[in-house]
Amino acid sequence: MDSLRIVSFRDAPGRELDPILNAVGPRLRSLRLMNNSARTRKVLERCPNLEEFVLVQLSTLFGLSEGLPGTLEHLSCRNLPDEPQSLESVIGAVEVLPRLRVVTCDKRARLDERFGELETLCAGKGIELFVDETPFWVRDDPVRVDRFPKRKSVANFALMN
Repeated sequence: MDSLRIVSFRDAPGRELDPILNAVGPRLRSLRLMNNSARTRKVLERCPNLEEFVLVQLSTLFGLSEGLPGTLEHLSCRNLPDEPQSLESVIGAVEVLPRLRVVTCDKRARLDERFGELETLCAGKGIELFVDETPFWVRDDPVRVDRFPKRKSVANFALMN
């Protein structure tokens, strides 16, 4: 497990995985979770050096800014199409993360009443706001990454053989 740098969980891992997270968490560069829950913060505490955090479904109950490591460079928040979206927690995270370079949202984010506020905040801090139509659960090419977010590239082909 020494080479593990990117991990995806359909559900936030339970307490029974804490010993494993304690061992690999400090080395993780990217964490992907389906939703933000009461357990998310405990998982994030075990991953202090994350460069990327991907959250598929935002929560109006649990904020994002609490517990996010200051090392984050890419924050990706997506919603399932039939869920109401609130960008309040994303805006709060953008305000406090010192190394953030890129925020990725799905195209439905543009419908949120606070999207303009997020755009202005990102522009003022020099953060790229990327809105795309990527499927809500992103599958990546199995290649080493220098910076997050990973983008599709033909340069990856040689690394995948």
